[in-house]
Amino acid sequence: MNILQVKGIHKIYGEKESQVHALRDVSFSVKQGEFIAIVGTSGSGKSTLLNLIGGLDTPTKGQIIIRGHDIAALKPKELTIFRRRNIGFVFQNYSLMPVLNVYDNVALPVTFDRGKHVDHEYIRELLKELGYDGVEWRVAEIKKPYERWDTCFQEEIPAPSEDDPKIPYEGRYWGNNKSTLSLDNIKAEAQKAKELCDAAGLEIFGLTTYLAVGDTEKLISVMEAANSIGCGQVRAGLVPYDPEKAEAPYPVLFDRMREDLKKLDPYARQYGVKVVLEIHMDTMIASPSAAYRALEGFDPKYFGLIFDPGNMVNEGFEEYQKSFELLGDYIAHIHVKNGLLVPDGEDDLGAAKWKRQWCPLKKGMADLKRLFSVMNKFGYDGTVSIEDFSNEEETKVKLENNLAYMKNMAEAVKKEAEA
Repeated sequence: MNILQVKGIHKIYGEKESQVHALRDVSFSVKQGEFIAIVGTSGSGKSTLLNLIGGLDTPTKGQIIIRGHDIAALKPKELTIFRRRNIGFVFQNYSLMPVLNVYDNVALPVTFDRGKHVDHEYIRELLKELGYDGVEWRVAEIKKPYERWDTCFQEEIPAPSEDDPKIPYEGRYWGNNKSTLSLDNIKAEAQKAKELCDAAGLEIFGLTTYLAVGDTEKLISVMEAANSIGCGQVRAGLVPYDPEKAEAPYPVLFDRMREDLKKLDPYARQYGVKVVLEIHMDTMIASPSAAYRALEGFDPKYFGLIFDPGNMVNEGFEEYQKSFELLGDYIAHIHVKNGLLVPDGEDDLGAAKWKRQWCPLKKGMADLKRLFSVMNKFGYDGTVSIEDFSNEEETKVKLENNLAYMKNMAEAVKKEAEA
């Protein structure tokens, strides 16, 4: 049985004298289960042919029949849906979404299908197979009707259509995010997430909200949900700080933040959950010193910090040993990611300008081996997660390589300390 038939394909770029015949009368077929390779010299049309077969481009003439469908004759929207459901295409640059985490990049193609169910169990089994031990779940407040579909377990609500004008393209992957638990129904959704993770042998080590520390009632509901599933950590939202838009001086805003944290104290104790802040650029706590000032006087059993060396590349870097000495038991979790400052032209006076850029773990400015050495020295035995926003490796390869790199660093610094 032929799964693919290519019949008399021509592809011409340009017009009249500028025409380029990239492909001339190409025909062949591929049987079900057959494995083939297309080889040829540079410029012979290999990429053009693959783009046509993959439905990324249309031929000037001819037919491309996949599973009985002539994809060359499909309308653009029909082709998009057919391609998504029937064709896998590995790009040379992998074309991952840099703003999405590992789970969301794996799930993204399925979430575009209206009402299509994501196989959460498979994705979690994949993470477990690769050696990961836990999952950090996103908790979001859904404000618009169409956004309700971005929760994991509200499957009766259909996905937005491909051409829904209410959803800008750059926001669609958040609107269709399948690893989000809805704040409106957080206790039930957290329970379902626990069942899935238990089945895959994965720990839920954190519920990560985007709520401001002053959203007391909503944070209480998340703490209650965390308690119900045995999750010991809830991230309180980052408190942004923009000097151009701040309604009050930084010290005033900082004191307000601490007062809001005090309101959470009795509930953290009641539910046995640690409220964690995060070192993050463009926020009130962009450095270890600022984080310590925010947490000073709170019980580290109930309040802590996510230490993020990648964010500190952008703002607030302080030497890791000094940071650990200062923060001590407040360090509750570590995000491992990396970034660079890259040239971004010049200002009107000719001075160099720089911009932030995420990169693979091994290629950034944060000295991660130094961080692991300090972690080992201070006996840190908490959780560590990977946030790799780079786009240079295919998802599964990146998962494998990053985990191997982390384990190798941990082993290397341990041996160096014992030498």
